[in-house]
Amino acid sequence: IDSTSVLYADSTKSFVEQICFIFANPDIANSISQRAYSAISETYSWEKVLNQLNNIFNKVIKASN
Repeated sequence: IDSTSVLYADSTKSFVEQICFIFANPDIANSISQRAYSAISETYSWEKVLNQLNNIFNKVIKASN
């Protein structure tokens, strides 16, 4: 697991270990948080979502003509 990008847990024990890791490593927690925020902001920005909706609307309009 690349602990600078994401933390993954597939069991209760692993989940607890990851939480303990985050509390013990606030710099890594901050880095993960910043990267996650950037990824979500880039993927789900209003501009991107509106462009996707606009493309869908245009396809529907073209299909109905």
